[in-house]
Amino acid sequence: MLETPVQPWTLYLFAALHAVTALVWSSLARSYCFCHSTVRPRGALRLFAWMAWMFAAHYGAKAVLDFGPPTDGPVFIASCAVAEVTIVCLLVLLRHLVPLGVLGVPRPSRAWLAVNYGFGAVGLVVVGFMLLGPTASSIDAFDIYLTVLTTLILWDLVRFVRAGRRPILMADLPFRGYVALAIFLFIGVILLGVTESPTLGIQTVAWMVTHILVGLAAAVPFALRNLGEVLRTFLIDGARFAVCLGILATARGLASNPSGPSGGQLGPFGGLDGVAAVLLLLALTWGSTWLEIRVDRGVLRQEQDWRGQLRGAVQDLAPEGSVEAVAQSAATAVTDILRVDAAGLILEPSTPAAGPPSAEGQPRETDDAEVRWPLAVTAGDFNLRPILEAWPELRPSMPTGASDLLWLEDEALQTALFDAGANWMVPVESPRRHWGYLFVTAGLLGGGASRTRLESLETFGRGLALVLEASDLMQRARRAERELARTEKLAALGETAARLAHEVRNPLTAARSLAQLMARDPMSAHNEEHGALVVRELDRVEERVQAMLQFARQECLRVSPVDLGELVHQTLRDLANYFASHGARASFEPPPAPVTVAGDRERLRQILVNLITNGVEAQRHSPQLELEIRRAHDRVTVRIRDRGPGVPEAVRGRLFEPFVSSKAKGTGLGLAISQRIATAHGGSLEASPADVGDGMVFSLHLPPLEAGGEARVEAQPGVHIEAGGALGTLGA
Repeated sequence: MLETPVQPWTLYLFAALHAVTALVWSSLARSYCFCHSTVRPRGALRLFAWMAWMFAAHYGAKAVLDFGPPTDGPVFIASCAVAEVTIVCLLVLLRHLVPLGVLGVPRPSRAWLAVNYGFGAVGLVVVGFMLLGPTASSIDAFDIYLTVLTTLILWDLVRFVRAGRRPILMADLPFRGYVALAIFLFIGVILLGVTESPTLGIQTVAWMVTHILVGLAAAVPFALRNLGEVLRTFLIDGARFAVCLGILATARGLASNPSGPSGGQLGPFGGLDGVAAVLLLLALTWGSTWLEIRVDRGVLRQEQDWRGQLRGAVQDLAPEGSVEAVAQSAATAVTDILRVDAAGLILEPSTPAAGPPSAEGQPRETDDAEVRWPLAVTAGDFNLRPILEAWPELRPSMPTGASDLLWLEDEALQTALFDAGANWMVPVESPRRHWGYLFVTAGLLGGGASRTRLESLETFGRGLALVLEASDLMQRARRAERELARTEKLAALGETAARLAHEVRNPLTAARSLAQLMARDPMSAHNEEHGALVVRELDRVEERVQAMLQFARQECLRVSPVDLGELVHQTLRDLANYFASHGARASFEPPPAPVTVAGDRERLRQILVNLITNGVEAQRHSPQLELEIRRAHDRVTVRIRDRGPGVPEAVRGRLFEPFVSSKAKGTGLGLAISQRIATAHGGSLEASPADVGDGMVFSLHLPPLEAGGEARVEAQPGVHIEAGGALGTLGA
């Protein structure tokens, strides 16, 4: 055997290195298996927990042996027993763990398990002989046992990876990486047998170096899979362990000093008196929060206020946007606040809130052609395609709470998440509806799912579901509003078409009948008269169609200052012959000062002509009209009153609608066109019964133009404004 003298300081160094290796494996066990308060190890995770704790116990026992306790003492014997028994058990568990922790590998059969754990029983028998009386033959048998079992473990691992299987508990290394790791570990185990000392518990320097390197190398693939949480746990526990060692060393030094408080007498716990016990308790509890904050900020670059930031992010989500926009904002907030690589949301059709959606769920009908369910939204470099492709098959096995990839038991779901690179999945669910799931790719330093992190993400998911619900309700309300407006427009269009058809049908029917008479008797003496009647009826059709086109066309105003008093006076003069032919009279007293508005003179004149002629035609005998201009603070009003019988109340409310008329031969478009012109000028047109006596009063309201003000009209929808004879920029 190779023997190298070991100096005392070297023993302390190797004791520290063994302790660090034990701390690495204990950090692996804690970070992998006890991340969430509601989750305990099951299946492969349970085996991994036992194996990792045994690794930690093995290297911890070696650290105790490095301190060199008396070889006949109970501490030495217990440490040797723990070191040898745990190495046998952890290898058996590791061989069982390899097929369980690789995706796509069938579970071991009972016969395989019997053989595997039979190896363990044989190893324990060999360890028993070593502990009772270590000999060269027993140590050689133990080395052969370790070499055979390690070879089987590494062979299974390389064989599975070569076949395209993916270890879910270890890092996703390439095939060459696993081969290099297997070769390194195999050589390390051989060197452990070669450098083994024939004396139990007394090891050479070469053996201890190899032993530490093998333990750390075996932990590397597991640590890389969950590096962020492993590193966090290792640093926090390592700091506590260092403080505890310092307290123990100080207490032991004080106890061994004859002039010290204990008079040189060691207590029953090796110098650990009551004061040291209190200090140890404080080291394990006091300052834990401070230590976690420093590790998170200094090493993992994570802020402790991320929980408050997540709550604030939910409150900042705007439900006024679409469901997709809200989901996109939420995914971006998760990546920014938690500083993870990527986040994605898969939202699905409406399903009951009690548990995951059923496989028979059908997509919800929607008016938005661009939305396809399930809806996928990502922030960062995240490929959700593997999950989406298997979504119908995966939905029944989806967990009801926040979960880490390692906690899942469904292999198909694990495979899909592994292919997508997702570490965590969080349900997005409100009391009324299950929306879908949030997926997170944590990256190298964020792979571990801490308890508080997943609990906060669950809260974030519930808040996000409420915002999505509000957004969906607002979208439905907007769709209903649009549908109602569309229905109203269609109803108005149908009513207008019916009225237009009614107006056109009579003249067309008459023209058709006359044309048939002319066709039956081409030589009839009445054909000339019939032809004139046909032309006249078609002119009536043309008149109504032109009126309809005029009503439907876009308004175009040439805006300039208009003196309303002068415009009314000029309009009455232009209609003098019309008044004479109808025996009508009109009274108008111009205002003492000019009343100016901004508008199109010809279009305003058209309103006046329509109102004046309607008032005259509404009176059968001696028509009389009264015109006046009134000015208030914020508007100018032109009032035209007639002395006719008035308008029935049933018609009065619809007087400005197209094709509504109280006249026997009216088209019903004059007042509708006048109302449009008034609205285009920023004004309005009203009709009301006369205050005293019979008749109606039509009032044209317009905004006044202040002295020295610019002739300008505020643009209205569907109106073009021309200022100064050129098309301005005020048009809608």
